[in-house]
Amino acid sequence: MNLRKKIYIILLIFLGITPAFSQELKRGQLSELSDSLFYRYSQRGFGMHSVFRPLPPFMRSEYDTSRVVVSEKSSLNIAPIASLSGGGDLESTRFSTASFMGAALSFKANNRWAAMLGYTAFLANTPRYLDGFIASRDVLPGVGRLDSMGSAGTIAHYPFGFLGYQAGKHFYFEAGRGKQFWGDGYRSLIISDNAPAYPYFNARIDVWKVRFNVLYTQFSQGSDKKYSASHGVSIDITKRLQLSAFEMVVWQARDSLNNRNFELHYLNPLIFYRPVEFAQGSADNVLLGGGFKYKATKKLQFYGQFILDEFLLSELRNRRGWWANKFGGQAGYKWLSLEKGLFIQGEVNTVRPFTYSHGSPLQSWGHMFQPVAHPLGANFAELVQRFDWRSKKGYGVECVLVVYRQGLDSDINEDLQVDNLGGDIFRSYKAPFRDFGNKMFQGRRNDVFFSDITFSKMITKRGLEVFVNHIYRKNFSEGLTNTDHLVLLGIRLSGLTKPNWIF
Repeated sequence: MNLRKKIYIILLIFLGITPAFSQELKRGQLSELSDSLFYRYSQRGFGMHSVFRPLPPFMRSEYDTSRVVVSEKSSLNIAPIASLSGGGDLESTRFSTASFMGAALSFKANNRWAAMLGYTAFLANTPRYLDGFIASRDVLPGVGRLDSMGSAGTIAHYPFGFLGYQAGKHFYFEAGRGKQFWGDGYRSLIISDNAPAYPYFNARIDVWKVRFNVLYTQFSQGSDKKYSASHGVSIDITKRLQLSAFEMVVWQARDSLNNRNFELHYLNPLIFYRPVEFAQGSADNVLLGGGFKYKATKKLQFYGQFILDEFLLSELRNRRGWWANKFGGQAGYKWLSLEKGLFIQGEVNTVRPFTYSHGSPLQSWGHMFQPVAHPLGANFAELVQRFDWRSKKGYGVECVLVVYRQGLDSDINEDLQVDNLGGDIFRSYKAPFRDFGNKMFQGRRNDVFFSDITFSKMITKRGLEVFVNHIYRKNFSEGLTNTDHLVLLGIRLSGLTKPNWIF
């Protein structure tokens, strides 16, 4: 190995930035979030219309390493972001590390134009429980394709960016490569930041108390491409209550008959996708969704989502466990006390078997073999509880507790074939194990308890902080128990988050 490669590996290990893989971005907490470089929410996720909040590729902190002011209304920012963490698994004495490096260039002008261009590299020895996931998909969760570097771990490259234009008071257009997040929760059952980045075009219209959003994306699955079109509308019914509705369709670029590429029929943002799909005689995957947000007080907020893939009302009434009754729901709350520096959030998510899947596996609601919505896919129920506290002296505590149960596909009839029980959204639903008698958590029951606690201390006014991270994961499955117990030490710039290792 030559000297240049050795230096490159050393830099990757000891420097880094958090790519959109982390993208959790402290949603709804004390950190500042923005739709773009100039569109900000006054109270961090408690403002209305955050249902359609696109997440920026990284969190912009209040400091900039370099800032060049072009004019009073224009600025150019160059932001290197550094993060280093490393430690070990106390159960296996395995060394784990997560290091990032890169930079981002952002620009805004005349309160009209905004742009960002960046690149990150991620090098890590991930925890044991991610080994199977990475090996089977050849994808680093939330980042993209990976390359092995032997004993040094794996490396993944993450380029990102966007160009946005504010066309007057009511219209905003944006194109780029990155992620979106539609929802107010820790998770989203519609569109989340779970999967790697993708090319997209987003348009938003704000009129009166109504926001309309349309999103076009290009996903991939292996070497195959697919496209999606999504639109939604939200309306502030009162100053406290907001309701929203969504519709999404995904189709493959090439099928057995022709090369469809981008389907022009779905370009009209004001139509319903299901009638268009039916008129074309296609079998595209169409999903519907809804949501609400209610401000009980200035500090307390309730929210929820509902996803509907397919169902028959008669079968729901018969309660025979028909496989194609596919839907899911979310309910949660957020409590924010700015003066005390405290944020608390809790939510429940559940999705029935076979939801998000399709007869053609390529048309599942996923990208690079990761779900576009909830990371668990389908056939699960989950409880999430979060706590975040930061003092004026720079001390901080972050805690995430997750408990979930999921039914995994398994060999039910012992014929040496893994039966399709609805837990894997990337399997075709044309051959379910049974048409009736399906229920939640069917298959191999998998129970997981996950705890992630971070203690941090700011050491400079420029945002540099040290932290200690404790991760504990216990997995119960078919009488077998696996435990991961990690302690990581690190140094980072404030506002950055670590990899989302909650699986």
